[in-house]
Amino acid sequence: MSYILDALNKADQARKEGEQAIPSPQQQVSNVATSSNFGRGFLLVVVIASITMFFWLSPRQPESQPDPNSATSIDKQAPIPQVQTQQPRQIVQNKPEPLFNTEAELPAEEALEPEGIPNIMALPQSVLNALPAIKISAHTYSESAGKRMVIINGKMLHENKYISEHLLLKTITQDGIELEIDGMLFSMEALTSWPD
Repeated sequence: MSYILDALNKADQARKEGEQAIPSPQQQVSNVATSSNFGRGFLLVVVIASITMFFWLSPRQPESQPDPNSATSIDKQAPIPQVQTQQPRQIVQNKPEPLFNTEAELPAEEALEPEGIPNIMALPQSVLNALPAIKISAHTYSESAGKRMVIINGKMLHENKYISEHLLLKTITQDGIELEIDGMLFSMEALTSWPD
């Protein structure tokens, strides 16, 4: 503030001196330039002082601190919504109707192979009529079940895969395959086909 008063006093003194002496035209031009520079400087000082005062006197907002009674504080958290889970739907597979009465048409005891599974040729005629065409064109046996593979009707299959809707490739043996049709097991030799 003392700078402003000093500046005002100097301006007042210069004005008084200017009234006493009559300046020449060149001095008048330099006085006008000096007074305009002084006016600009004075105006700049006033603007800076006003801005500074504004910021010092304006109310400051306190830093936000968590409210201990709010629901978001650490001690009292909002309850976590419970997620309801649905029970997985059970897939009900409808078994196809059997093609024949398996209990009434079991093969004779003599037609069974040592493992107790009949060869395809020992099956009753009604079962043979229900069989789709079966052509075994490749056969690979391994001690590891995952490496066993056959090609039947042009499709590469592994154990426990369906050949058709009713016909399941149950097991790949060293000499052939074991098939199941509507719960009835039978075997075929490797690289054979039905019907011949």
